[in-house]
Amino acid sequence: MLKSYLDELESSSRTAPGGVRIYLSGGPMDTVNAEIYKLIEESGVVVSDDLCVGSRSFWEPLDPNLPPLEAIARRSLSTACPRNMITDPIPEHRWSHILKTSGGFDVYGAIFFVMKCCDGRLTETPHLQDKFKEELGLPALFLEGDYLAEGIEQMRSRVEAFIEMLEG
Repeated sequence: MLKSYLDELESSSRTAPGGVRIYLSGGPMDTVNAEIYKLIEESGVVVSDDLCVGSRSFWEPLDPNLPPLEAIARRSLSTACPRNMITDPIPEHRWSHILKTSGGFDVYGAIFFVMKCCDGRLTETPHLQDKFKEELGLPALFLEGDYLAEGIEQMRSRVEAFIEMLEG
């Protein structure tokens, strides 16, 4: 079914949506926080992400030469996540992952969306946000959320202003 769908997409004349191209980095997202996608895509488009439940799980392949459970465990442990912190106080392995997953997508800027309960991300995000600005020359917006729907609406004006700034 997937091959058929991919063949259909390849032969169709559909094009990617236009707009401000955003890289979205964040932790776990429940259905409430998934609204951040909708909020961004009202004015722009998320072209790549670094989310716990986004594409991060698919960047590293499973090793077919290992027993299945071991292959899954090794991929999970090699995933660039703050829970896999190494002894380096500056998360360079996370920065490498961000470079890999944002490169080639013609990103205009990044939004770092961190849950208030994710201490690992809250610790690393200022460093990664600064590196995004310094090394890539691209602006980055930091948003902190919780599991309440009201929080998303409070971020609307900040996201809209950020995307308007990128359009200019």
